[in-house]
Amino acid sequence: MWQYRAVLSIALVLTSTSAYSAPDDVIAKCSETKNGRTYIPKERFAALAKNLARPLLAKFDDECKGYLTKEQQRRADKGAQDDEKGYLQDLKDMASAGGKEIPAEQARTRLKLEEDNFDLPFLIRDAYHIQSLAALPKARDDAEGASISYTRDNKGSNDIIAATGAIIGWNVLSVDSKKTAMFVPPGFTRSLIAPGVEFDQQRNRADPTKNVDYLGFRFIGELEREGPIFDLNYLRYSGYLKTDSRSDSKIWGGYLEWQPYRVDWGIGGGQNLFGPTMLSFTPLLHAEYERVTNAGNVSGLTTGDEYFRAGAILGANMWFRYGLLRNLTLAAQYRYLPNLTNAGHNKDAEYFQATVGYNLTSSGNAAISVKYRDGQTPGNGTTVRDIKTELAVKF
Repeated sequence: MWQYRAVLSIALVLTSTSAYSAPDDVIAKCSETKNGRTYIPKERFAALAKNLARPLLAKFDDECKGYLTKEQQRRADKGAQDDEKGYLQDLKDMASAGGKEIPAEQARTRLKLEEDNFDLPFLIRDAYHIQSLAALPKARDDAEGASISYTRDNKGSNDIIAATGAIIGWNVLSVDSKKTAMFVPPGFTRSLIAPGVEFDQQRNRADPTKNVDYLGFRFIGELEREGPIFDLNYLRYSGYLKTDSRSDSKIWGGYLEWQPYRVDWGIGGGQNLFGPTMLSFTPLLHAEYERVTNAGNVSGLTTGDEYFRAGAILGANMWFRYGLLRNLTLAAQYRYLPNLTNAGHNKDAEYFQATVGYNLTSSGNAAISVKYRDGQTPGNGTTVRDIKTELAVKF
């Protein structure tokens, strides 16, 4: 049966700049790793200096050569044209609200020219939204986030409070730190290790049997490698413990995941379809193993259950650089992970989530969104089929 719920939510998302736009990423790109030591060879000094001084060069000079090929230059020119149109639209929006003149401080704040200087060591986001930790989309281009919601059912005299999301220490360790240089295997260009916790909590005052209580403690490792077909390949690995706020249930598991990244194909990064329309497509191959050592009060599980799932996870984001639809963002994710063990236990995982958001600010930090969910949610595996209306704030 369909369930419609109107909720007021606050969603927080830490944004990241495009790959190789921050100084740390440029240094990582121009570095080499040998015998567990990461260093910058002398022959790359000049190219590194050029990349640090020219952000657009840094964004498209994938191999730290200090110059762009014809194809890279074409992509850079197209990106600059799109940025120009976006900035012009920002300026027009500010002028229409405040007159012909724009205070310099307002322009600095609204255009986010100082955004790169603000970087938290942890990330707050929708745990169900899969993206590379090294190349997250900007707030205005992403419709997903963590949420805290309150629903008042006047007809049933009921209150429902829910919180869903994840807190991930994505920048606690990185390839530029001496602590993690040893974790960069030969052939890989970057390593990232991120501990975190994800949560899905719901408290139903009228009917406690509908409460949702899930906590997941995990670490995520991410390795980056350049390739002949894709600009970058991300290999992720994770170990985790699923439990609840009382630690009654215990489900141990881990997963392996592969994600390709190629900007000019729109895989991982944004690709211009036509006019202002941008699309980012995220395909993943995913395999996970879980064992239930204590089912606790989790419905549908039995202590001793053991299963292995493998399949595909497909995600996409669409946004608009300028024009009437500039504040609109769309996102969708579909995952199908059939269980390859324990025949008859019906532990396949199938889930679809679609989100339409309208940014209330030019930066995308505040938005109104509508989310549709259908299937077994990642994490606690709760079966849902609902629609949520949210007031979202993303950072």
